[in-house]
Amino acid sequence: MFTNLRSILLVFLIFIFGIGWSTAQINQNNNTNRLDNNLASKDSLAQKIVPTQSIDTTKTDSTKVTKEFLEANIRHKATDYISNDFAKETATLYNHAELYYQDIELKAGVII
Repeated sequence: MFTNLRSILLVFLIFIFGIGWSTAQINQNNNTNRLDNNLASKDSLAQKIVPTQSIDTTKTDSTKVTKEFLEANIRHKATDYISNDFAKETATLYNHAELYYQDIELKAGVII
């Protein structure tokens, strides 16, 4: 019974303070009319708009194209398994390993 009373009291207090904080956001001063009058006096459509000549920035390419490290795909195969270490950027091929890159052919028992 006492726990139920605490829960009800807590919900009631949250409700009362929530209403108090939400109404505290209302502006009590009526200064908004003065601001609206100042904004209405400046008509942005009445100003004469002078078109400016735009410059096409897409004519020159500002990105630098870097040459790739590898010029072709690497093909590889092994009879047992292939271990890839992405942190060290290495691959290890075990047992009858073969590696093909462009015109290079490498065959060995283990290729690291």
